[in-house]
Amino acid sequence: MKKDISASQAIANRQARRSNTKKIAAAAVGILVIAGVAVSAVTISRLKKNDSILLAQNLITQFEINTTYREPELDPEKDDDNDDLKNSEESQLGTNPLDEDSDNDGISDGEEIELGTDPLNADTDNDTILDGYELMTGLDPLKERTDAITRDLARKTEYEINEDQMTLNVSGNGNIADISVSEINNFGINSNTGIVSRAYEIVGSYPFDTAQATFKLDPKRLAKLGVSVKDLSFLSFNSKDQHYAQLESTYDEQNSTITANIAGYGTYVIGMIDSVNSAPLTRIAFLLDNSGSMYPEELCADSPENDVDFKRLDFTENLIQKIEEQGDYQYSIAKFTAQYKLMQSFTKDTSKIRDALDHIRKDSEFFDGTHIQSALERCMDSFDNTVTVNTRNIIVLLSDGSSDETGAKTLRQLADEADDKNIIIMTVGLGSDVDRDWLQTLASETGGKYYSASDAYALENVYRRIVTTLNYDIVDYTEGDNTSTGYSLYDTGFDPKINGFVIKNFRTADTPSVDYGMAMFARDWYTGRLRLKAGSLEPSEKSSQKYSPDGYDLTDTDISEKLSDHQTLSNINPSVMTGPYADVKKYLDYNSMGDTLKIRSDMRSVAEAQGWVAKSYVLNSNNLHWDRVELLSLDIANSEKKIENACAKSEVQFYKALYRLNAIQWDDENSTFDLHSDDGFDKLKQLLAIGEPVITTVDGSHTVNAIALIQDTNDHRRYILNVYDSNYPGTIKRLYITKTVKASFDSDGDTVTVKSVGHQYTCEYEGKQVGIKFSDAVA
Repeated sequence: MKKDISASQAIANRQARRSNTKKIAAAAVGILVIAGVAVSAVTISRLKKNDSILLAQNLITQFEINTTYREPELDPEKDDDNDDLKNSEESQLGTNPLDEDSDNDGISDGEEIELGTDPLNADTDNDTILDGYELMTGLDPLKERTDAITRDLARKTEYEINEDQMTLNVSGNGNIADISVSEINNFGINSNTGIVSRAYEIVGSYPFDTAQATFKLDPKRLAKLGVSVKDLSFLSFNSKDQHYAQLESTYDEQNSTITANIAGYGTYVIGMIDSVNSAPLTRIAFLLDNSGSMYPEELCADSPENDVDFKRLDFTENLIQKIEEQGDYQYSIAKFTAQYKLMQSFTKDTSKIRDALDHIRKDSEFFDGTHIQSALERCMDSFDNTVTVNTRNIIVLLSDGSSDETGAKTLRQLADEADDKNIIIMTVGLGSDVDRDWLQTLASETGGKYYSASDAYALENVYRRIVTTLNYDIVDYTEGDNTSTGYSLYDTGFDPKINGFVIKNFRTADTPSVDYGMAMFARDWYTGRLRLKAGSLEPSEKSSQKYSPDGYDLTDTDISEKLSDHQTLSNINPSVMTGPYADVKKYLDYNSMGDTLKIRSDMRSVAEAQGWVAKSYVLNSNNLHWDRVELLSLDIANSEKKIENACAKSEVQFYKALYRLNAIQWDDENSTFDLHSDDGFDKLKQLLAIGEPVITTVDGSHTVNAIALIQDTNDHRRYILNVYDSNYPGTIKRLYITKTVKASFDSDGDTVTVKSVGHQYTCEYEGKQVGIKFSDAVA
């Protein structure tokens, strides 16, 4: 019996132990689960916190950029957009004081008030015909039925537009006044030997019923080519496939005119259909400046050493290699100092061209001057049989200076000689001492283009641009996820990655940014005319934001050495602006408690010792839990010694230069122009044509550099202005310009007459309609 009890007890004990083991195991599992959940919670919490910090950093980075935009200042008594309304009046009306035609209906805001139309409604009488276009076609913009009988939209009108060689007669409703005719300056079209007229683009936003275009041709040009009007055709040009299509035409030999009915908007020319679509023989003569300024100082005293590595020869060889793929070409090589020497006559054998270039590289040179005019004459003489339909003749002139020849042919005489011989001159200006205006005018007068190269290493970019020119100047550009095509009208060659700053725009203690100063510094560095020393400045224009800066002195610094060595601006790497105190992601404490995002406590005192000051800004963001943020600004005016202790004396002068140049924005009134007329647009193109990264102020609040102009191939009244914005280093930003028709009117109360018809330009930047002003101010 005892044994049975003992056995039963043993079994019970074993079961108890098993139960305890299970409980312990379950408890352990529970603990592990709880621990895992806790770890996961901590990990998730940390991930959420990291995501929160990352979001805050990105939002604050954009916010900091926004703080560098100035408040636009508009004098209430001034009329900034020249629409005959004071800024104060525009503020009351709700119209745009920086846009003369707020509703883009072809009438200025001031004239709308005078005429009784609504400056904020493009179609006051709601008849779907814009107010300005009604006036241009004899209708009343205040009445849906001008004659009280027929709706204006149903009335047909005739409209005539005259533009140099072309006359367009069009019919339709009143919106046909929107149509414009403009000459298109495209090298591929202009250099086509089968074309005998200028090229004109006919564009508009509304359909027309009928349109008849007439070209008036030059009898002398026809006689020189040995063709009559009956040999010619009215042609339309398709930019997508670079093909010319023939239109049915009528001829008037006595008046040298050709007329055709056109069915749509596009580009039109007169030419010989048998040859216009076939590639001609192209002869390119390379005329290379080989004067002493291209050589080391040990070979030529006081040489600026513009191309000691013979990049001009690499440029020539690379260009030939690239265009060899495109058609039938012959090349010649010549060099010049005060003497002209033909190194290789026209040949298709590129090995002979390479041999000629090697001789220039290896042969000794006698430095006796730079005679560009005589060299050009001799080079033009090297062409024979130039008056022919099937041959295109081009001179590529590369020079790094201006001519020192006395008694030379004038630019006009050279251009006339080139025209007589059907020779196009393309010019390349190398370095900062080149006569850009002379080279650009010579190219323009002969149907060519001017290309600017800041230094010898930039010639690689030039040959690519010349290849683009030979291919109808057609380039791709991106808009979001889409790729579009356009004509490259002007390209300064300025590359933000190379020719821009490595630092971004920054605040100072008494101005929100130095973007104007950076735009001027970048422009003048690129063109080689940066002033290394300047005195203090007292800006003359009225402004609550202006300040009076001290001067600066960059002479005998590493910056002046880099300028004289033709280094690009990207080689300036200022330590203060590339350190942690210029980066909000590094110096702000994103764990800040309370309502203010503060500067890290371990960095504040060091930053102040280096010349930084903290300012508090209001935050308006639903995604951040702070109401304010502290941002650092460099106190250039009052902390010169502190900044110098943090870097070097030359770097301090660099900041002082930007600060001083920035103040010129309140002293450049006589140097500014805008896009309120064709004159302003033409001046912009003139500056871009000579390689100038144009100082461009957007809405009076932010300044960038305009560096290239593209015309949309699908909508010729739409332009893309590439800009370098110092807020976004190394990036090309785009400003969009739309050209529309605008008229001016006279009114005596009962009768309105059209005084003139021109164009206006509407601008958009970063998704917003803006006003634009340009400046060619000098330091």
